[in-house]
Amino acid sequence: MSRSRKLCDISLKERYEKDERYITVYDTYTPNYAKNIITAKFYSKYEGHGVDEFDPETYKNLIRAKDLGPKSKLEWPETVNQTYGWYSEPLVEVDPKFYHPKIGTEITRHGFKKVTEGRSKK
Repeated sequence: MSRSRKLCDISLKERYEKDERYITVYDTYTPNYAKNIITAKFYSKYEGHGVDEFDPETYKNLIRAKDLGPKSKLEWPETVNQTYGWYSEPLVEVDPKFYHPKIGTEITRHGFKKVTEGRSKK
């Protein structure tokens, strides 16, 4: 047997022994259905909470975090897309003397004419 082959066998044997010592393989897993949990991840030991561990304050915070939008929870926008609707109040008050919005455009008048023509033909 060559020297490189012996080194390979020794390293594989060492690896196998470490795997046997530190790794446990479970063939089957059954959840504990008697334990009430908040999350649907029954397999997670970190996310499930039993009835004896129930804290009304934590539950209230979970509901609040779910129901409120980002403007209620955060002081500033976290993403660029949140900045578009974050500041909804106008920066300058609108003076009605100078506010003359367009009531309609050429394309909306054309569309309205087509819709009314279609109704009159029926």
